[in-house]
Amino acid sequence: MKNIPSTVVFFISILGNGLSAADPSPTTLSVERLSQKAESEAVGTLKPGDSVDCAVLADGRPIRGDIPKSWDPDKLYLLECWATWCGPCIQAMPHVNQLHTKLQHKGVHVIGLNVWDDFVKATAFMKSKGDAMAYPVAFMPKGGAFDKRVLQPAGVNGIPSTLAIRNGKLLFVTFPDLLDDAKMEALIAGGAREAKAVAELVAAAGAQAADTKAQNAEIDARIERLGDIEKKVSEKIADKDLSGAMQILDEAAKKKAATRDDQIYLINTKIMIFLALKEKAKALDTLDAAARAYPDSPMAKNIDDFRKMIQAAGEE
Repeated sequence: MKNIPSTVVFFISILGNGLSAADPSPTTLSVERLSQKAESEAVGTLKPGDSVDCAVLADGRPIRGDIPKSWDPDKLYLLECWATWCGPCIQAMPHVNQLHTKLQHKGVHVIGLNVWDDFVKATAFMKSKGDAMAYPVAFMPKGGAFDKRVLQPAGVNGIPSTLAIRNGKLLFVTFPDLLDDAKMEALIAGGAREAKAVAELVAAAGAQAADTKAQNAEIDARIERLGDIEKKVSEKIADKDLSGAMQILDEAAKKKAATRDDQIYLINTKIMIFLALKEKAKALDTLDAAARAYPDSPMAKNIDDFRKMIQAAGEE
């Protein structure tokens, strides 16, 4: 299935994990931005091959498992940076967890590092995930050693991001979804296969980052046209006011500046809210109406897949 708007895909996946009108998630609308910028600008001086002192993890607060005090030379460390408010981070978690469960006995050590977030929220989130996040996780304070000495120098200003470390040196920074079975096998093998995989991951991450930048520019343009819909709707959902969130979307749809793509985005978000209210019939009606109004849109071209996702939302 191609070109499915990330808003719908993500929200359906979150709803399937238990989001409801009574339990709104702080991740709400951050999904549209495939990466979120940190407030401080990255310095960009930490490059692949440079040393990373394990001491940068010392001011972290363990949530599950232990934080290493030194790098084991026999292990490949994957530092998975995430936050509770980051939709794409949550989307990536099943894959990250699979990397942990499949490869922990092959020398791969996955560590989840909660960044740019709140310790209490991160702890509560972890409890709700249970074995779906079986790997060690630690909270890293914003402005702490890891942020200042690793994330910023490595140019990491968006998440999810995975930093790979072997023998105390940075191998690469990438997106977790790029770490497929073939790449992981090559990284575990080492040598020429590892070097080739690293080069491919760096190139792919660069292309994905460029695509993310373009998508974020589109979002910024939409904010200019309609106002910060994401923020306003997120605040309403955080207050458990889903009808208020729906009203904001209706008002935005009436604005003369709203483009065709804006209208489709607003419809996608409405579908999410109907699902949060457990009103699948209304979500399906909204989908059908949108497909008729915009027959060349992704939702119309992939309507059967959308229906299946809506029907499956919230089911075990």
